[in-house]
Amino acid sequence: MYTKEQAKKLLELIVVDKRKKPTYLSKDLLSTEELILTSGEKIKSTYETFWLGFIDEQPQVKWAHKCKYIFIHRDTGQFYELKQKWPLKEANDLLDLL
Repeated sequence: MYTKEQAKKLLELIVVDKRKKPTYLSKDLLSTEELILTSGEKIKSTYETFWLGFIDEQPQVKWAHKCKYIFIHRDTGQFYELKQKWPLKEANDLLDLL
């Protein structure tokens, strides 16, 4: 199983400068089918259980702006990214700042 610490290290490799691009990781493994964004849109993971990373690519700008969701498979550590413009509706409940 891919641990939270391994998921954190993977995100640190993806994001070179976290001071310029705040980076978040899910507090726990997620297994939800849909995640709701503040825009009301829904996004889905292709993985049944996963760690979720979130990268705010333009923190100095109000929403909508570039951001990325990183879905990390809980068993293999394989990941994919989804480019978006909105944060999660329940980000404070689901994510921790790295």
